[in-house]
Amino acid sequence: MLLAELNIAAGQFDQARLEMGDLASVDPTMRSLTIMAAIERGEGGDDQSIREILTEALSAQRDPQWVCENCGNISHEWEPVCVNCETIDSVSWKRPPASDVVSS
Repeated sequence: MLLAELNIAAGQFDQARLEMGDLASVDPTMRSLTIMAAIERGEGGDDQSIREILTEALSAQRDPQWVCENCGNISHEWEPVCVNCETIDSVSWKRPPASDVVSS
């Protein structure tokens, strides 16, 4: 996905689509679908198809994040101790439940 994002920034939308492959259909996450919408926009796609992709992204599962196994707190970076519940070695990289909100 990073290579696709870099190609989008460089205006190389065909290469960005190649980098994404079938990821958005095999593992549709918020990020992969948003990237596909950017590719579609860059390739001159119509507003309706871009809106459909972004609407799907809103309800797609989230990408992995640092989540505390004890309290469910989501953090932007790994910490040896959860900043919310102070549990040691409880933060792991996984997909948070859809209902959780990024908290720190």
